[in-house]
Amino acid sequence: MQKFFNLDVISAEKIIFSNLVRQIIITGSEGEFGILPNHISFLTTIKPGFIKIMLENMQIEYIYLSGGIFEIYLNKAIVLVDTAIRGKEIDKNRAIKSKQKAKNLIHSAQEKQEYIRAMVELSKSIAKLRTYYLSKKN
Repeated sequence: MQKFFNLDVISAEKIIFSNLVRQIIITGSEGEFGILPNHISFLTTIKPGFIKIMLENMQIEYIYLSGGIFEIYLNKAIVLVDTAIRGKEIDKNRAIKSKQKAKNLIHSAQEKQEYIRAMVELSKSIAKLRTYYLSKKN
């Protein structure tokens, strides 16, 4: 039985992470789930949030994900997203400003589409801040 599996986190711009890992936790469209070595194959969409990665050496890393697709097949996991940022690289002040801007847009939205866009932006900025703070704990 294998102790590790390969994980690739790929954004539209570059490969953010590619290595062997012990475990991951990620938020899918149906809720949070974990993956261990030898997991059954499946494919799902993921929500804006973060991926928690337990590395081979037991260290933990967090990466913000804008939402996308997750697949695991034969001990190889792939996360495809528009945007991925390592938690320690997130600009905290920018994320706070983005969160406040989204809140303001929610309150001033005149149409349903404006409101929905603002809610999505609020969700993303909260996820970035959560990823940032979790990364600082490690």
